[in-house]
Amino acid sequence: MRPFCSAGFLALSCFFAANLTASSIVLDQIGPNGSYTTGQEDYASQFVYNLPYQLGIEASAGLNTDQATHISEVDVAMLACIGGCPDSVFYTPHQNFADVTSWNVEIYSGQAAAENSLTGNVASLAVNPLQVGFIYDFSGVAVGSGVYIYHTALVEIPVNINLGSGSYYIAVVPSLDQSDYGQLGVLTTTYGNPENDGCQTANLPEFGTAVGCDVPPLAYRVIGSNPTPEPGTFGLIAVMGAVVLFSAKTLRGDRRIQS
Repeated sequence: MRPFCSAGFLALSCFFAANLTASSIVLDQIGPNGSYTTGQEDYASQFVYNLPYQLGIEASAGLNTDQATHISEVDVAMLACIGGCPDSVFYTPHQNFADVTSWNVEIYSGQAAAENSLTGNVASLAVNPLQVGFIYDFSGVAVGSGVYIYHTALVEIPVNINLGSGSYYIAVVPSLDQSDYGQLGVLTTTYGNPENDGCQTANLPEFGTAVGCDVPPLAYRVIGSNPTPEPGTFGLIAVMGAVVLFSAKTLRGDRRIQS
């Protein structure tokens, strides 16, 4: 057995794997718990009819990447039944989330793109609800006037999106028929960068005509990884490999001399 050599190759493998696959928080405006979004206002974000998908409203947040990044998950803190719900779901907690037919993740090339389209011009991904995770009442339960009870959830959406270095806007725009199942909105937050204002745009008369990027910071979290080693990493890996091999040969040679 050659423990030095084995340990060396193990360290090399771990170094290589860490540089290739280590996940990191690309954006976090949610925080470690729901206290940063509890009691906050919300901004509507949904395709309000099942078809056509271009009818709706979206609330997006700024996203910056300083190198090529693979996005594996997008989380968002949302509130259901903003502005009222159909009678059939007044007393059914979380029903609005369950009735979503598609969780759509939209990524825009910048502020102008986010202001002028519901569909991302960089990436547009529809995720099956069966793949999505929920932490219900993550931000508490709000009681409105009359019989309105507004439930919240942290929605965890798996994605597979590659982005280059740059500045983007990101939105989660679930598909939910407003006429039957009410509304969903992204909560604002007190966690993260207070200057990362969001954007909102709509193309439905019932949501008004106000469009702009003066929305308070919105509760999004983006998890990703660097899909390729940073510049210089391959060179460092090669040097480490050479050192390990040289040391292993030297150790074997010493053992033969001593025997």
